[in-house]
Amino acid sequence: MNSRLLITILTVFICVCNTAIAQSFKVDISFENYESDTIIIGYYYANRQLVKDTVYAEQPNKFSWKGTDPLHAGTYLLLTTPDKNFIQFFVNEPYPKYDIKFEDEQLKILAFDGSEDNKRFNEYIDFLNDKRPKAERLRQSIENSNDRKRVSLQQELDNIDKAVAEKQQFYVDTYPDSFTGKTIKASMNIDYPDPPPGLSDKELEYYKFEKYRKHYFDNTDLSDSTLIYTPFLYNRVDYFINKLTIQRPDSINASIDHVLNQMHPESQMYRYFLSHFYNTYVKSKIVGMDAVTVHLVDNYYSVNKAPWTDPELLIKMEDNARKLRPTLIGNTAKDIQVETEDGTPFKLSDLNSEYLVLLFWAPDCGHCKKAMPHVIEFEKEYRDKNVKLVAICTKYQDKVPGCWEAVKEKGMESFINAVDPYGKSRFKSWYDVRTTPKIFILDKDLKIILKGIGAEQLSDVMSEIMAEN
Repeated sequence: MNSRLLITILTVFICVCNTAIAQSFKVDISFENYESDTIIIGYYYANRQLVKDTVYAEQPNKFSWKGTDPLHAGTYLLLTTPDKNFIQFFVNEPYPKYDIKFEDEQLKILAFDGSEDNKRFNEYIDFLNDKRPKAERLRQSIENSNDRKRVSLQQELDNIDKAVAEKQQFYVDTYPDSFTGKTIKASMNIDYPDPPPGLSDKELEYYKFEKYRKHYFDNTDLSDSTLIYTPFLYNRVDYFINKLTIQRPDSINASIDHVLNQMHPESQMYRYFLSHFYNTYVKSKIVGMDAVTVHLVDNYYSVNKAPWTDPELLIKMEDNARKLRPTLIGNTAKDIQVETEDGTPFKLSDLNSEYLVLLFWAPDCGHCKKAMPHVIEFEKEYRDKNVKLVAICTKYQDKVPGCWEAVKEKGMESFINAVDPYGKSRFKSWYDVRTTPKIFILDKDLKIILKGIGAEQLSDVMSEIMAEN
C-alpha cells in the first residue's frame, strides 16, 4: 500500500476516534450560598420523576454534572439536598454545555448560559412571578369592593390576563419548536368555535363538552416523542381517557386509538402508552373493561404493532384474550347443554326466561360457601319475577356425586342445578371459568348483560337491570 495513503487513512481514523471521545456533556452549577455537598439530577418520564445522577461538589458551592453518554431531550430536575427544593430545566441536545448560577438554596436563577431555550423559559417564569401577586391582590380586592370599584378593578385584572396571554402567544409563535414554546402552549386555554345561536342550556353544555374534547390535543403535539420526558404529557392523556371519555369499553377503545394513532409507532412514547393502557385494563376490577384488553391485543399486539413484546409474553396475552372474548358484555353466550341430577339433558335456551342468572360453583370452593347464602336469598326474591337461576357445578366424572350432596347441604334445592359430567359442553372455555364462583346475568336471547358481580350485589344489580328495561 502506498505509504502516503496509509498515513492519510490513519489520520482520518485517529480524527474520527478523537471526535467520538470528545463528545461529552457538561453542566456547571454554582450557588452563592449552599451548605450541602450534594445535588440530585432527575428527569420526567410519563408520570414518574426518576433520578438521573447524583452530583458532588468539586469545591464549596460548585458542582459539575458531566458525562459521555448522550442525554435525551426533555425536562430535567435539579434538586437540592436535604430540603429537595428544585427547578426544571430543558435539555435540547445530546451533549449540552450549560452554566447555571443560583443566588441561594431556594434556587433563584441569576444566570443560565449556554441555552437560549432555558433563558427564555426563565424570563417567562420571572414574568409570571411578577404578574401573579398583582393578579391575586386584584382578585381579593374585587371580592371586597363595591360594584362601581369592582368594574375598574376587573379591568385591571383583565389587562393582566391579556398581557399573560399575549406573552404566551409570543413565545409559542416565535419559538414553536423549543421546549419553552411546547411547554407554554400545553398550558394555554383550548380555543374552539363559538356555539351556534339558539341552543338550550343543555345543548350548549353538550356543544362545549364535545368541542373541548375534539380540540383537547390542539396544543399538545402527540407526534412529538420528546414530550414523554415532560411533566405535562401523561396528565393530559390520562385526563382525556378517564375524564373526557365515557367510561364504556367502546368509548375507551376509540379514545385510546385516537391517542395512539397520533404517536410515532416506533417512539418510546407510543411504546409506553400502549403498554400502560394494556396493563391498566388487564388489571382493572371494573366489570366489562376486559373488552379493552381484548381490543388492545387484537388491534395492536397480535398485528405486530408492538414488535418489542417478548414472544412468550405475547402468547400468554393472546391466550388470555381468547379466553375473555366469548364472555364480553353484549356478546351472545354459548347455548351449552348440561344435565340435571337424574341425567336429563337441557340447553340454556330451553329455560325460556326473561332473565337467566348463571352460577358456576364447586362444592369445595371456600368463596362459594360464603356466596351461597346471598344467592339463595336472591333466588327466593326473584323466582316469581321471570328470573331463573341455573347453578352449574364444575366437577367432572367421579366428583359429580359430591355436587348433589353439596346442593342439599347448602340448601340449593330450589335452583335449577346441573352438571356436565364429561365436559362435553366445554363450559369452562365458553364461560372463562378459571375460578369460582362466577356469575352471569343473561337476557332471554342469552345476551350477556353483566358478569363478574359478587353474590351480595345480585339483588340490587338485578333490580337496576329490570328498572332500565
